[in-house]
Amino acid sequence: MFRQGQAALILLVAACFVNAAAASQPACLTAAENTVPLPSTVTPDQFVPFEMRVLDFLRTDEYGQLGWCADKAIRDTGPFQKTISYGTHPVVRVYYSPKLVR
Repeated sequence: MFRQGQAALILLVAACFVNAAAASQPACLTAAENTVPLPSTVTPDQFVPFEMRVLDFLRTDEYGQLGWCADKAIRDTGPFQKTISYGTHPVVRVYYSPKLVR
C-alpha cells in the first residue's frame, strides 16, 4: 500500500506527463488539409483528372509541404525471407493528415 506522500508524488508525476504531452502537441495537428477530393465523390467521367491530381499530390510532396505528421522512422514493406525483401517497393515513410491524427 502507498503512504500518503508516495501517492501524492505519483499523482504529481502523472500530472506532469499529462501536461507535457498536452504542451508538446505536434504542429502537424494544425496543418492544412489537402484539396484532393475523396474517391467516393468522384464520378467515372472525372476519374482520370482525379487520378492525375492524386499523382501530383504524391509527386510534389504536397503532404510534406502542408506539414503533415510523419512516422518517426521508415517502414519495411516486406515480406522478407532470409534478409531478402520481396515487398512491392522499397521502404516507405507514412504521412498522416491532421484530421486522421485528431
